[in-house]
Amino acid sequence: MGNIKKLTNGIKEYFKTYGNRNQLIVVKLRKDWEKIVGKANANHSIPSKLLNKKLIIDVNDNIWVQELSLKADEIINLINEDLKKKIVEKLHFRFRYFTKSDDKKNEEKTEEYSIPGEKLKKIENILSNIEDKKLREALKHYFIQTICKD
Repeated sequence: MGNIKKLTNGIKEYFKTYGNRNQLIVVKLRKDWEKIVGKANANHSIPSKLLNKKLIIDVNDNIWVQELSLKADEIINLINEDLKKKIVEKLHFRFRYFTKSDDKKNEEKTEEYSIPGEKLKKIENILSNIEDKKLREALKHYFIQTICKD
């Protein structure tokens, strides 16, 4: 249990310094997106930002913007069920062209970023207790992107 508490404290400390809770929620939603909305919807949409209980979702086709808008109430319920808390009250769908390969391109770009060694060591130390390799890598990628945007 000590490791879990240490990891939790490390993540909280990181977000106090570099980000906010909404960003972590968006990361979780992206990870679970296909499970939440189904494969067809997930192939054309991706959560982007959470602001004041409004989730902004990027959609790669105007027809899918309309399709998803019709299902907004259902999607809100599914999201809040997945999060186990009523966090999202409204959805905003915006057209933004992307393909599923965009995520892989972004991961490759992360390696090109140059961040100070001490920050990278701190991130790796915080994440060292996460057993799930995909989750650990996703959080590392997110943390590095957050630091590099500052």
